[in-house]
Amino acid sequence: MTDAGKSGDTDESAYLLDAIEQMVLDAGPRYAPEQVWTRTGVTEKDARQLWLAMGFPQIPAGEPVLTGRDIDALECAKELLATETFDMARIVRQTRVMSQAMATIAASQVESLDLHPHARVTDQLTDLGQLGEVALPALDRILSYMFRRHLLVALERVALVRPDGEGLQAPIAVGFADLAGFTSATAQAGEEALTDLVDVFSAVGADLVAERGGRVVKLIGDEILFTTDDPAAAADVVLGLVEAADGLEGGLPAHAGVAFGPVLRRRGDVFGTTVNLASRLTDAAHPGTVLVDEGLGAVLGDDGRFLLRRVHLRPMKGVGAVRAFVLRRSPDLVAEDTVDTGPADEQRSGQK
Repeated sequence: MTDAGKSGDTDESAYLLDAIEQMVLDAGPRYAPEQVWTRTGVTEKDARQLWLAMGFPQIPAGEPVLTGRDIDALECAKELLATETFDMARIVRQTRVMSQAMATIAASQVESLDLHPHARVTDQLTDLGQLGEVALPALDRILSYMFRRHLLVALERVALVRPDGEGLQAPIAVGFADLAGFTSATAQAGEEALTDLVDVFSAVGADLVAERGGRVVKLIGDEILFTTDDPAAAADVVLGLVEAADGLEGGLPAHAGVAFGPVLRRRGDVFGTTVNLASRLTDAAHPGTVLVDEGLGAVLGDDGRFLLRRVHLRPMKGVGAVRAFVLRRSPDLVAEDTVDTGPADEQRSGQK
């Protein structure tokens, strides 16, 4: 390519980037960092700390790359600091959590737009113009709505759950489910096919959890971590996930584990022995099988919708000896002998 050609490409790219910034932020860059914190009265230290918490690299002084939206965001942080509820450390922690979630949402949104990096600038500007005029305002409202709805659910859980020990809450069901053999399958199947499979499995899992009043804590590759206050709902969810995996075209069997006990909640995640136990039970479960701990087994023992069969597991890393049960639905009585769970005294490894 000639120097003139390279220069033309550079000019087009710069023009496109300016147009994108104008569309997303409603204005081009105007303010240097020091102008932003001077206007808001926030200290340079706090402003830079918040900027880093949002996941962005620091901007050198004197570079006019910020906009009115950056000023507005910093003023919002200042308003929070003026309350008795929020201090700087808490705002930084929450900023970091929200920013990570927003980065994931933004990346997913761009993927869904099917933009073509090598398309002509005029074509891309047309696509982006439609995004800016219609989609962005709608997405702003939807994100605000979903946040308020999820905040309502989170606050209701706190209001209704009785504290049970320092930092812990009353017992809940914690479940993991993932696709068995996924790692080895990546060497044989195409990346796109496996990505589609994980997306479908995750979507099915999210719907099952939501329908039964639970919460998806996070998705880790092909693994789903969820919680629910209702032990029977947790049992229904994991059995539904295993059944759904069997029905996916070109799919892999799922295996799952559920434990019932107190957890430590922090930054939207869950921690503690109950979570570790649920994870280990998932590791130990055969493909197409659900394992539950003794706590959940005791709660479900009189529930006619489920069958429990005792199994013996080797001591598990981090949790020691565990009494566990294979969980099935009651209508599966006829097919019980076809499921490979082994005899009641079988010793199964709890580690991958």
